[in-house]
Amino acid sequence: MNIAIVNDLDIEIYALEKFIEHNTNYNIIWTAKNGQEAIEKNNQSKADLILMNLNMPVLDGLEATKQIMKSNPTPIIIITSSAENFKNKVFEALGEGVLDISSVPIFSKNKFEDKGELLKKIKTVKKLLGNKSNDDIHKVKSKKIDFKLVLIGTSTGGPKAISQILQKLPSKINGSLIIIQHLDKSFSKELVEWLSRFSQINLQIPKSSNNIEKGKIYIVTGDEHLSLIDNKFYYSKEPKNLHYKPSIDKFFESISNYDILKGVAIILTGMGNDGTKGLISLKKKGWITIAQDEYTSTVFGMPKSAIESTAVTYILGINEISDYIAKFLKE
Repeated sequence: MNIAIVNDLDIEIYALEKFIEHNTNYNIIWTAKNGQEAIEKNNQSKADLILMNLNMPVLDGLEATKQIMKSNPTPIIIITSSAENFKNKVFEALGEGVLDISSVPIFSKNKFEDKGELLKKIKTVKKLLGNKSNDDIHKVKSKKIDFKLVLIGTSTGGPKAISQILQKLPSKINGSLIIIQHLDKSFSKELVEWLSRFSQINLQIPKSSNNIEKGKIYIVTGDEHLSLIDNKFYYSKEPKNLHYKPSIDKFFESISNYDILKGVAIILTGMGNDGTKGLISLKKKGWITIAQDEYTSTVFGMPKSAIESTAVTYILGINEISDYIAKFLKE
């Protein structure tokens, strides 16, 4: 895998270069000191992955991401030592196509501290590029839920798309909305806080062993998979071979074993193919299934996979999806 580094600080470029050299067999194909330089170099020699700083002169990581994803889409991980101070910009970047956020690896006493976090994320990107499928989806016994459900699965570009949907929803909904977003657990609380600005309904992170309830909006992120068992939420690290976390497929599959009053399942923007198998299972049970169209998707990977598998009832733009959900869940 060919990796590029974009950072205005020489010490952080050095740390990232040494980190890649010591912990992987991947190549550093170029480095850049600002976003504008990164765009130009990526057009000349496209990277498999860009490790991008957020705050830089000339053109920052957010604006560079917007331009790269528009003209020459490339997987990007934001590498920053100050994510807490720039939460709004972090979630804007995630909405524009950034895959993940990680801290700068610290080199101390001839070794790297906390190297597992970044290394794991780089390896996940490599697996995503390989477009491997998910297996060993959890099964549950058939149960009943006597209210409407809307399920959304998303990844790259998800926060922006979700914010557009939440803005259309009324203060009370006739059913529940559950959103699965691929995102590191360290940003779960911040994502909920950021998305809450767009919603008239309080957003919740499902707690293990809690019942699913009507009228709620649930946001699911982190490094564990979620299932619904006996109408209760449960988290699990199994199966470990699923590199999408939390797995949209696993959650959709767990829901497909329930008898639902009415259900709509949606795949939004994202890289890879997570959600396709789950969508197929739900469609077979009579659910309405929707995929975001290419024009409004930041990354068309996940919707495209669902569409090509014939798992989709409708292909809609994000505004049409927002209107559909608002009408479906209207009291």
